[in-house]
Amino acid sequence: MKKVFMNVMALLLIFSSKAQENNPYSKRGIDYFASLNIISADYQAGKVKEINEASLKTYSKLVPLQNQVSSELAANILKTTKAPGYSLTGLISNSSFSAFTKKMVPQLLNVKALPRQEFQLFLCDKVNEVNKQALNPNEKEMLLSLIAISYHAPASVTSRRSECNIQTPTYSGPASNDVCVTAGAIAGFFIGLPLCGILCGLGGALIGGIAVALS
Repeated sequence: MKKVFMNVMALLLIFSSKAQENNPYSKRGIDYFASLNIISADYQAGKVKEINEASLKTYSKLVPLQNQVSSELAANILKTTKAPGYSLTGLISNSSFSAFTKKMVPQLLNVKALPRQEFQLFLCDKVNEVNKQALNPNEKEMLLSLIAISYHAPASVTSRRSECNIQTPTYSGPASNDVCVTAGAIAGFFIGLPLCGILCGLGGALIGGIAVALS
């Protein structure tokens, strides 16, 4: 346990200097990938055999990202994202979120592989756009949290082994590891938030990202 805590602290020290200064939820992006990397490492080391109520309860308390997730939510996310014909675009467009959110979220994926600094500046502009909107508080917090995840993804993803295919309104094709994991986080957040609020959204985002990272 002490070793895990020290590893988490090391990750936080590495990434803290790169915080997205205009995003009040920037630390969530840092905590998200620190959590994902802890769980992924334990899974690859054989310490996690399956996703069940016991393992979810253990890691919900162990990882730095504050979240809430049940075995039912995890199963729902995996069933949805692994279903034949699944697309992130379809999940977003069929959601109950605002037109603003549906338009913005696909833009949080760096499918054009822009240089890291350039894409981060773009994401800072997106924070300003979100703050100008009169959105439901949970929806606004979700957007800012997803921006933070996308902002920290390029430097933080360490576990995924291969590329994936991404479909957005403006792009269809292979994507890099960080984009794949961010897409998984978006899917999980979209599924979790309507069920039981922000904490379930964050738990869903973690499950979605882990599912992609370990595929």
